[in-house]
Amino acid sequence: MDSKKITLAITTRNEYEKLLQCFEQVLDDVRVQEIVIIDDKSNDEIYNKIEEWYEYDADKEKIRLGQNEHEIGEKENEQHSILLSNSDFVLSVNSDSVVTKEVIDGVYNFDWNERTNKITDSMRFCNRNYFINLFKTVNS
Repeated sequence: MDSKKITLAITTRNEYEKLLQCFEQVLDDVRVQEIVIIDDKSNDEIYNKIEEWYEYDADKEKIRLGQNEHEIGEKENEQHSILLSNSDFVLSVNSDSVVTKEVIDGVYNFDWNERTNKITDSMRFCNRNYFINLFKTVNS
């Protein structure tokens, strides 16, 4: 899996500080090909902060930002963010998670063939600090 790239798909709603903390430790990790952030119709004040950050401080070659036209809910928002990914693997998290280098290491050391759910091609990682889903895309 050394040559594989992953997408960090982040769903958020009415979070700003936690959103930025979610991925700051892995922003420069070359294994993370892209970061897709989908906002589930936060209030205007919060989303304006996110947009301002994106406009002036975000690495637009690595980070993509989108907002739903109306609130669609957590699960549907997660599915939306996964569909927008362009990588072999998608690591799906909520914005209140903190993704560390160790999490990315775990994804890269994960033996997909032995531990995957053969029906859905997905795996869940969790501990008391985070709950993430890992999805294998169709082409990998």
